[in-house]
Amino acid sequence: MRKLALLLPVISMLLLAAPFADAACIPSGSPPQGNRDALARLLEGQDQCPLTAIDFRNLLERGGLRLETTEVNFLGFHNPGPGVFFLFEIVPGKLPGPNIAIERGDLLFGHFLTGDGSRLVLDTASPLVVEAIAWDSAKQLFNFYELVKQGGPGWFYRGDSKLVLEDIQFLYRPQPGQQPFRNQLRCSGCHVNGGLIQKELVNCNS
Repeated sequence: MRKLALLLPVISMLLLAAPFADAACIPSGSPPQGNRDALARLLEGQDQCPLTAIDFRNLLERGGLRLETTEVNFLGFHNPGPGVFFLFEIVPGKLPGPNIAIERGDLLFGHFLTGDGSRLVLDTASPLVVEAIAWDSAKQLFNFYELVKQGGPGWFYRGDSKLVLEDIQFLYRPQPGQQPFRNQLRCSGCHVNGGLIQKELVNCNS
């Protein structure tokens, strides 16, 4: 009985702490000190993580941010196949809570489309839901994020510009038996300079 009495305060503290343990939406793999980009700051202020592309868009719009949307074909318009399409979104504006100004090009994300036989619709079956890039002014680097379904839906921090450059270090001079990409983050395959693909931003202005 005495042991139970001693345990009761501990149990009470654990029960009180439980709601706060999940109070913020912190992407898995984030550094211990946290990232300071607009996406990380926005997510950490949420009681629950947005787990679909639509939920994420709604969250941005509710925060007063603008969405500049364009459609991108991964395989290029010269490819005779059906293509692989996604919606590429540029997010400028200002976060009201932490009072962060987001310049055009500081926060971008894409979500995916599929064909239903007659038109393109949002792809809800893909395990990859959202890809996002956000400028971290503290690090002076871009941070790369994904929202995925595998193992239960959740946000993941995949790395930053420095990690991309390390990942492609031997892209043009591979060592015998070594892969050009060291598979640290999938984003390296497209963003080989560690930043944005600028022609996407140019196309969005047209």
